[in-house]
Amino acid sequence: MSSERPVPLAGVLRFLYLIAILTATLSLILTGVFILYEAPDEGTEFVSGFGEEEEAPQSDYARNVGLILTLVGTTAMATSILALGARANALRSGLLLAGIGVFAGGVGAASAGANNWLAILMSGLAFVVLAASFPMLENGMPVALERGSTVAP
Repeated sequence: MSSERPVPLAGVLRFLYLIAILTATLSLILTGVFILYEAPDEGTEFVSGFGEEEEAPQSDYARNVGLILTLVGTTAMATSILALGARANALRSGLLLAGIGVFAGGVGAASAGANNWLAILMSGLAFVVLAASFPMLENGMPVALERGSTVAP
């Protein structure tokens, strides 16, 4: 019989990581398609232009909120994988799930705002961070919960 205990919630963390990487990939693809392929303007000859002045501050606000939320979501996802050890998988799973939600909300808000290229940039950043943190998914940070001791990977 092995003296090592199984890591709690390792399967849940792997499943949430899969959801996170799929969310980042899907947002990267969708924002890329919507940026590269612009919808045709319908009825532009009857537009007076007064509505555009009112929408500019709102679209800047949506862009800024989206940028902040995607950064916070990406940071939460990276923290859940990199900054916590395997013994804290319950906390890691909850933080990863919260990061996915905040990131998805941020991409939605950013895509409703001006300068949609920021949405694809943030989606790409989240994908790169998640892909780079994959080797640390199983064990997390190699720090034991005892005082002053560290465990070699």
